[in-house]
Amino acid sequence: MKRRTWLWMMSGLCLASVTARADAPLPVVAAPVALPTEDLQVDASDASTAAVWEAMQKGAISPEEAWQKGLLDAQAVQAGLNKGLAGGEDDESKGLRLALGQVLVQHAPELLADTTKLSKQVQHALADYYAGVGDGKTAPLYEAVLKQTQAPYEQGLLLEALGQFWSQKGQPQKAQEAFERGRKVLVGNNPHLAAEMLLVTAYAWAKDEDKARRFSDRAGRSGEAKQFYLQVARSAEASYAVGALHELFREELRHDPKNVEAQLVQLQQETLTPEAQLMVKILLAKASYNQQNWSKFLLLAPQVLTRCETLEDKELQQGFAPLELEVEEAQKWAQKWQTQTIVVENPDVQMNFGEPLANSVECYVFVDTALPAKLEVTVAGDKDRIKVRVEDSPWAPELEELRHQQVVVVTIKPGVPQLAATLYLNTTDHPTQREQLRVLVSQKDKGNLAATNQIP
Repeated sequence: MKRRTWLWMMSGLCLASVTARADAPLPVVAAPVALPTEDLQVDASDASTAAVWEAMQKGAISPEEAWQKGLLDAQAVQAGLNKGLAGGEDDESKGLRLALGQVLVQHAPELLADTTKLSKQVQHALADYYAGVGDGKTAPLYEAVLKQTQAPYEQGLLLEALGQFWSQKGQPQKAQEAFERGRKVLVGNNPHLAAEMLLVTAYAWAKDEDKARRFSDRAGRSGEAKQFYLQVARSAEASYAVGALHELFREELRHDPKNVEAQLVQLQQETLTPEAQLMVKILLAKASYNQQNWSKFLLLAPQVLTRCETLEDKELQQGFAPLELEVEEAQKWAQKWQTQTIVVENPDVQMNFGEPLANSVECYVFVDTALPAKLEVTVAGDKDRIKVRVEDSPWAPELEELRHQQVVVVTIKPGVPQLAATLYLNTTDHPTQREQLRVLVSQKDKGNLAATNQIP
């Protein structure tokens, strides 16, 4: 199992990267998988039996459960940890190590009186548990483990965990110091993890920055967060560079695409990985789209799609695949916005009823604009029988990267079901560019009901 993976999720043209973040909370107890107890074959008379550890490693029983059932004691926990039975860096091993540390804290407090007498492996388990609950004992324990660790990779992981703890505690400066120690240890033998140290440093400062601007409308990264994101973007680690570029510009793209475009043009002149250059071009396309520069976007979009097709790395292919689909969708909308300011998805409302309406009937018409704009509706024809209001679409947040959607709610008042009306739609920004919507209600044979666009 890979220690870290990148999950790329698309929302419009935004590529969101997820990794082992500095603000990611640690689990407190490893959740056991429900398995039949008869399959475990645990011998209650031998608490150190391999079957108990195998069951815990598989998640079939938690350390707390094993302790409560008398299958585990402090001596057995220490013996198993010293053998490295929870020493891996995969999620399962880390969860088990943390849960074992919790068991010792809760049920063997006598061991904690002098942690310097404990083995490196036990100290590590305790440090992981204390880090998960934000306890101040975390840092001294990690430092104690570090003094007993020689391998650079292991040192790097410990320093990353220490930095994550400080980030969770809202101390980005201390987090940065721990991550920088880890980066220096790793830079010569594990550049991939060294680049990650820069990225989690950026996350720590970004988290602190978000907290500081909680009541501010200011967007975009600055200061230390921006500095470290740019360092990662310029690194040779393609996946981290792509993620850093996204994290750096994703919010500012919505609020100030012109400023983002200027920064991206400068980055284009630098020596970046081909994948990072592709991400820069994607963000430039997004900036053009958000500025309603349709011709420029339609120039960049085919270049992006062609470049995505030439990616060789399978993980990167998977990461960019949703983006290709979104760019293709954006192309369709940009072509529409070149000639239209309003797109009416269902321009004709036709309803047939077999008898006069006893109650009002509503129908819903979905209307799209390139960016949020106030929609105005003028009614011509049988306007006394119609009432109109405009609402935001319930799907508007999901669509906002490409378009803004509103709903025109047409209410047909009770009475004889025969009317014809035309609704003229325009935005306040473009009052002379109008789209029309026809509403026709007719009376057919009793019992015949065919209502287009009617939502009960």
